[in-house]
Amino acid sequence: MRNGVSARAYFIGVAVVSALLLALAMALRPSFAYAVRDTFGLVQPVPAAPDSFYTTRVAPLFAEHCTGCHGGKRQKGDLRLDELAAVMRGGKHGPVIRAGSAGESELVARIGLPQTDPKAMPPQGKEPLSGDDVAVVRAWIAAGASATRLARDIAGAPPPVRKIEIPVLDTATAARERAAFAAPLADLQARYPGAIAFVSRSSADLEINASRLGASFDDGDLAALEPLRDRIVRLDVSGTRVGDASGPALAAMHRLQVLRALDTGMSAKSLAPLRDRGTKVHDGRF
Repeated sequence: MRNGVSARAYFIGVAVVSALLLALAMALRPSFAYAVRDTFGLVQPVPAAPDSFYTTRVAPLFAEHCTGCHGGKRQKGDLRLDELAAVMRGGKHGPVIRAGSAGESELVARIGLPQTDPKAMPPQGKEPLSGDDVAVVRAWIAAGASATRLARDIAGAPPPVRKIEIPVLDTATAARERAAFAAPLADLQARYPGAIAFVSRSSADLEINASRLGASFDDGDLAALEPLRDRIVRLDVSGTRVGDASGPALAAMHRLQVLRALDTGMSAKSLAPLRDRGTKVHDGRF
């Protein structure tokens, strides 16, 4: 009997001590506490809406500047910033965001520090967030750190900046495309020296400046460009003897983007179809 009581007391004592240790660990390590609650299904995070301000403006900033240290592979300070639920959970020292108060959010304080500060996020050597980037995060938190609110509902956020992407030169593809009309191009370049050129090193599209040929260039010469018509994107016939008879030839240049036709015999009526399809026509008329 006494042994039975002792055994029960022992196991009860172990259970109590274990519970106390677990509670202490959860109190000291909020991230661990979150993991425990998540394991028992006590956490019900709200998923971020695909068109929300968080998804479209905030998450890309975290992905670009933060998830190298706070992502799926590495969690410095037990903090993850690659998922909204993890962002709101915080790190080993507790939440880093106080919804509705950017000034009391540790994350805002850290990303606003100079990189020479050892507490700065991201650390020195990594690309920091710009002033506008910090303003975006601040505005989101100040508006409640919502998972669903749209950009139009977030006050104080600077407008997004469209990034300029410089295309990679693809000279190999351009060379293959140029080869398809190399022979007629060579003949026409010899016939009209200095008037026909590629728009860039990585393109097979052409720009033709017949204006340098002046009155020696006429409707017949424009018709002679027919083998190149699918590649002509810019054409200048200003000061030439091109007239309305060249309307069909110009219409056949379906990729023509810009036409300069100052001081020619072309009427507004013959140029109208080109304008209607979106070609920018410069002929001195308003």
